[in-house]
Amino acid sequence: MRQARHRTRRRARAESYAEAEAARQVALDGRSKLLKAMHTRAQEEVAAAKKRIATELASARADIEGQTPALAREIAHAILERPAPLRGGAAR
Repeated sequence: MRQARHRTRRRARAESYAEAEAARQVALDGRSKLLKAMHTRAQEEVAAAKKRIATELASARADIEGQTPALAREIAHAILERPAPLRGGAAR
């Protein structure tokens, strides 16, 4: 009689542990899926940001390259139009 009760308790404990382990595994699987989805979303956001930055860089580069000739002319004009320094004086 005592052994039967002991076996019954042991079996009930084992079933309880098995149920708890199954519930833990379900929770871990859900967490793993959520983390994977978040990681995928973060990668997509990084890729989109890199693409946007590359586009902005190309636009800025084109603007600078377009302004270079005018800026060069302005610099050359400023240098060439500067009055000559007085003799014996410092150049600048």
